[in-house]
Amino acid sequence: MDDLATADNTELSGVQSFFNDLKINDRLYGLPFRSDGWALYYNKDLFDQAGVAYPGDDLTWEQYVELAKKMTSGSGTDKIYGSFMPDWPQTWYSYGQQLGSSLYSDNLTPYVEGLKLRKELSESGAQPSVAENKATNAHYRTAFLTGKYAMVVTGTWFPGMLEQDQKDNKLNFNWGMTYVPHPPGVQKGTTMTAVVVHAVNSESKHPEEAKKWISFISSEEGQQIVAKYQTPASSADRVKDQYKATFTNDAVNMDAIFNIISVPERELRKGITQMNTIATEEGELALLGELTPEEAIENIKKRREQEIQ
Repeated sequence: MDDLATADNTELSGVQSFFNDLKINDRLYGLPFRSDGWALYYNKDLFDQAGVAYPGDDLTWEQYVELAKKMTSGSGTDKIYGSFMPDWPQTWYSYGQQLGSSLYSDNLTPYVEGLKLRKELSESGAQPSVAENKATNAHYRTAFLTGKYAMVVTGTWFPGMLEQDQKDNKLNFNWGMTYVPHPPGVQKGTTMTAVVVHAVNSESKHPEEAKKWISFISSEEGQQIVAKYQTPASSADRVKDQYKATFTNDAVNMDAIFNIISVPERELRKGITQMNTIATEEGELALLGELTPEEAIENIKKRREQEIQ
C-alpha cells in the first residue's frame, strides 16, 4: 500500500500516524479502517456518595489501584467494588507497552510490575478475582450497568455501548470518562491502540478495485461514514465532529479518544497469535495465585523462545 499512502497523502493525513506501526519490513500492507485505545470510565454517583473526587486525567496505575481500594466498601450483595477490568492480558501488559517495552525483548521487568498491580487489585478485594469472573461469566458492560463498580478500564468502543444502554433505559447513573492510567514518568494520554486495517490478498482477482475501496474508506470522506457507527481511525476534525454527533451524552471525552499518544497493543510481527496465547495463559496463572508474577513473566520469555519460530 506504499503507493496509496504516497499518492493520497492529503486524503489519508488523518490516519498517517498509524503507518509506522503497521509496516512489515518497512512496507505498508494495509490502511487503517478503525482504531480503539483504552480509557477509564467511572460512576459519578458512587464517587459523589463517597465524597471522593473523580479520577483525574493523569493517574498512574499505582494511584489507580489505591483509588480503587478507597472506593471499595460493603460486602455480599451490597458490596461496591472500586474496579473492574476484563480478564484480558492487555490489562496488565499495558504497563510495559506504555513504557515503550516489548514482549519480545530480553528485559521483561516492566511487565512484572504491571502484573503485580493487576494482582493487587483482586487480592485487596477492590476487584473480583479471575476465578469469580469466570464463575459468574462477568462482563465489563453488565458489571458497570449494575451501578456497583466505581471504575472500569476498557476500550474506547465502550461509549457507543453506553449510548445504546442509555437509549434502552439500562443506564441509571451519571458516568464520566478520562485517560487510561499510565506508569510513572509516562506522559498522560499514552495508551495502547488496536488498529483494524483493510488489506488486499495477493491472489485477489480485483486488486485495483480493492485498493480503490480501501483508499476511500480510509480517506477523510470515508472515515466520516465510519464515525457514524464506530470509532474511526482518522483524527481529522470533520471526522471527530461526526463521531461526537452520534452521542447524546456529554460524558464522552473526545480527548481520551483522539488526543492520545499511541503505542501498539500488539506488535505486527511473526508470532502475534502465539504471543497472545502465551501472555493470556501465563498471566492468568499468576492472577489465580498458581505462579508469582516473576515466574509468569519468566515463563513467557521461555515459551516465547520455544513456541515462536
